[in-house]
Amino acid sequence: MRDLEHSISLQATRDFVMGAHVGQVDKAGQPYFGHLQRVCESVRRKIAELRLPLEASACEEILHAALLHDVIEDTRFTAQDLRVRGYSEGVIRRVEALTRREDGKSYQGKIEDIATSGDVGTILIKLADNEDNADPARVAALPVLAPERLQRYAASMGTLGTALARHTFLPGVPADLVLAALDAAPGNELRSGKFLSPESSSALAANAFGPFLADPERLPELPGAGSPAPVRTMALEAIVRFPWAGGRHPCLDVLVETDDALIGIESKRYEPFRHKGAPDISDAYSRPVWGDRMRRYEELCESLLRGSSTFMHLDAAQLMKHAFALRTAVQIGSRAGKRAVLLYLFAEPKAWPNGRAIPEDDVARHRSEISAFAEKVEGDEINFVSCSYGELLACWDASDDEGLKQHASKVRERYDVARRTNAGGLG
Repeated sequence: MRDLEHSISLQATRDFVMGAHVGQVDKAGQPYFGHLQRVCESVRRKIAELRLPLEASACEEILHAALLHDVIEDTRFTAQDLRVRGYSEGVIRRVEALTRREDGKSYQGKIEDIATSGDVGTILIKLADNEDNADPARVAALPVLAPERLQRYAASMGTLGTALARHTFLPGVPADLVLAALDAAPGNELRSGKFLSPESSSALAANAFGPFLADPERLPELPGAGSPAPVRTMALEAIVRFPWAGGRHPCLDVLVETDDALIGIESKRYEPFRHKGAPDISDAYSRPVWGDRMRRYEELCESLLRGSSTFMHLDAAQLMKHAFALRTAVQIGSRAGKRAVLLYLFAEPKAWPNGRAIPEDDVARHRSEISAFAEKVEGDEINFVSCSYGELLACWDASDDEGLKQHASKVRERYDVARRTNAGGLG
C-alpha cells in the first residue's frame, strides 16, 4: 500500500468527508463537517501542546482519522471503502475503534475500551470529540438541553483525560504511581482535565519529581533545604493537616521526609503571573494553637486578614497555611521533633503557551515578594526557603548521576521554566 503521507493529503480527506457528510447537520442544526474540522484542529493542538512523542507520519494518520471518525458510523462508506481509497490500516483501525456499534456495551464501557487501548491517537480523537460536543456554546444552541448527555460526556472526558495523561510523562516517570497520587488528591487534576493544560503546574511537578517516587533515596539535596541523604519517603499531592478536623487542609505538591526533617514543596509555574483576587483566608487561622515559635507567621496572618500586607504575585496566604500545617505535622506521631522546611519552588517562564511574553518586571517583582515574605517569617519554627526551577535543574546538571543529568535536560526541554539562574540569591 502506498505511504499515506504521500498519497492522500489532509485537504483531500477534508473534501472527501465534506462530500460523505453532505446534507448532515448536528443537533443544533449546523453543518456536520464543522464538528469534524474542530475535532481535527483540537487534536492537532493537543499533540503540539502536550509534546506527545509521535513521529510525523503517526501525527498525520491521527489527523486523517480525526476527520474520518464518523464516516463509517454515519455515512454509506465502509472500512473497505477507505482501504480502496488508499487509507492506511492505522487510520482505518482508529476509525473503526471510534465507530459506535450495537453490541450491548454501555457508553462508558466503550469509553473504557478506548482509554485502555493504549492508542494515543484514538484517545485524543475521542476526547476532542466529546469536548466539542460538550462545548458550552454548542450546548446553548441546542433546542432541548439533555443534562444526562452532558453528565455522560463529563464522565467520559475524565476517563479519557486520565488515559491521555499516561502518554505525557517524561521517560523514567512511573506513570502508575503518579496517576494514583493525582487521582487520590483533592485537586481533581486528572478528571477535570487541568493536568493536560499547557499551563499545568501539577504536570511540571509530577514530571520533575516523579522519577524519585519509586526510589526516593535518589533525590538529591534540595537547594536551601538542608536535606542530607537519604530521603526516606517522598509523596506527590500530599495532604498535611491542621490541628482541627473540619475544613480544607493544605495539599503540598511534594512532601519529602528524611531522618531528621520534613520538607514541603509548593511548586508554581504560571500562577505568579496571573491576576490574583483577595487572599483566601479566614479568622480560623488566628486561633492560638501554633506555639511561641510561629509568632512571625501569625503576625503575617493578621496583616493579610487586615489587608495591610499585599502581594501581587506571591500567594502569601497559601504559603502561610502550608507553614501552619507543617508545624502541626512535626508535633505528633513519628514526625514529632523533626525540623520542618517549606520550600517554595518556582518557574520563570519566558512566555505564556500562546507565545505572549511574560514581562521581566513581573518576574523581578515576584522575586522581590519572595524575599519580603522570607524576611517576615525569618527565625520562626518553619524554615521558609525558595529556589527557582532554573537553580534546581542547575544543581541536577552538576551531579555525578548521569541519569539525573539526563532527566534535568528533559525537564528543561519540555517545560519553559528557567529564564535565569539565582539572580538575587534567593533561598
